[in-house]
Amino acid sequence: MTYGWCGSGASAPNLTSLLNKPTNPLVERCIELISADGELNDRSCATDRRFICEGIAPECSPTCSAQCVKDPALFNKQDQLLNIDSYGTTHTVGASTYLFSSDQVNAKKAHEICCSIGMKLISVETDEELKILHEIHVKKTSQFLDYWTSGSQVDCEFRFTWCATGVRFHRNDTRWIPGHPNTEDESQPCVVAYLNKTHLYLNDLPCSANNNFICEMPAVPKCTKVTCPDVECSLDAVMKKQSVDGKDINNGQFRNICGRQYFLNKNSTSYTKASLACCKMGMQLLSIETAEELECLKQNNSFGLDAKPLYFRTSSVSDGIGCKGVFGWCPSGDNVSLTVPWAAGEPSTSVADKCGTVFMQMGGGPTVPAVMLSEDCDRTRWFICEGPAK
Repeated sequence: MTYGWCGSGASAPNLTSLLNKPTNPLVERCIELISADGELNDRSCATDRRFICEGIAPECSPTCSAQCVKDPALFNKQDQLLNIDSYGTTHTVGASTYLFSSDQVNAKKAHEICCSIGMKLISVETDEELKILHEIHVKKTSQFLDYWTSGSQVDCEFRFTWCATGVRFHRNDTRWIPGHPNTEDESQPCVVAYLNKTHLYLNDLPCSANNNFICEMPAVPKCTKVTCPDVECSLDAVMKKQSVDGKDINNGQFRNICGRQYFLNKNSTSYTKASLACCKMGMQLLSIETAEELECLKQNNSFGLDAKPLYFRTSSVSDGIGCKGVFGWCPSGDNVSLTVPWAAGEPSTSVADKCGTVFMQMGGGPTVPAVMLSEDCDRTRWFICEGPAK
């Protein structure tokens, strides 16, 4: 007695061991699947039963999000991403730099954000990379979180593909949460990395769910210069003439000292407004880029200030991939700490404190050591502009 599959013509020599019986093979010559327990049974071919058809699945590729488009408005003129901390935290490991988002959005929005900042939604193509992501996650939090990846089976059931790279992966991949992917109606066609303190898995979810996400890009070198904002303005003819003439005005004083021209403005203002005011005079916010300049400013009292240290807004900022906690003078980007030491407990670890202020006494008796402090860029301070000596 030999069984075979008529649809393909293939013989099935081991089928008898799978049957609940046969009991009457001469009469019950067809085979049915008992869905309740998954067993096979022999049955007369004249018996009425529901049936299942099969055929070769048509080739398809999952529908991925729209083309990856970088937003130039988010970068400075040197093509450096601005305000990196507003998106999340960056981590460089091996050949890749990852951004773990601070916001939760749907899968489509996650793709758009990663693309807009010059990155791509993560494609977890190896076990090693999943372990790297897990190690970063557990250093950040003990909670479990779902992170959107570029994985998708949209419009192509169980043909999972990493949309960012085009590499296909399978439903029997050992990295899935046990029992997943677990839908057969494409209601959960997008893929997350499910991470907690002890687990690292892939999971399928509805694309509309709001989750954190991970972007990736080729590894960014270690931070040597910070990212500076562009300061663009139209020269103000009146203000420019004032700087050329070097005459004091209602809101400040011009002095040619230390081989440079400086303008001290005693109207407290934010970093952005101070930068713009300097720009309109053809000058820049103060950058103390040499020890000689720092010492000269400390010893000079031509501004006639009281003999006490004061807070002055400077050009220094902290920004750039991998530059968290690093401050640099703008527009050069050079490290602040090479010339001016930080006050105790500085720089602050707060994401909001991204601008540098110098606490300095300018002449007028025994001087207090100058130190840097990190502050919110919107905090108002007196500021000093500088430019070539007139």
